Amino acid sequence: MSNIDTQMNPLLILDRDGVINKSPTFPERYILDRKQLVTIKKTIELIVFAQLNNWNICVVTNQQCIAKGLISYEEVILIHKEINQKITDSGGTELVFYVCPHAEDEKCKCRKPEPGLLLSAMKDYNSKPNQTIFIGDNDYDELAANKAGIRFKMFDSNFNYATALL
Repeated sequence: MSNIDTQMNPLLILDRDGVINKSPTFPERYILDRKQLVTIKKTIELIVFAQLNNWNICVVTNQQCIAKGLISYEEVILIHKEINQKITDSGGTELVFYVCPHAEDEKCKCRKPEPGLLLSAMKDYNSKPNQTIFIGDNDYDELAANKAGIRFKMFDSNFNYATALL
């Protein structure tokens, strides 16, 4: 990817739904429209803080709603543009999003809990496992981090932003 700064800065990888934005409430399973997007203010603040402290940051996200025909890839990109707008409005810079568009039953290598997206991001950012942290909100995220050999931090209501980058 030509627009990625590959300096030897540490890499923070974030899951999208449940970390950057609130997960949809039942019965919805997916964010299918920008109107449904509710970003988490503290995460936006963490992104800007990390960027100001020379961290590279990107996002990895499973979006099987694409494979199910519920949303197009182009519409997902519009949702990511909306997230990036919130980040830039807060003083940060846009993030790169790594998306798995496959259905769970396709057994691809990029869908978490497989580490494919994490490994692609690490390669693109020239980041070693000991320089990389993945923040996610479920066991699949943790399994993917373990398979990639990187540190994992669980995002939940008790998440400590003060120690997120330690």
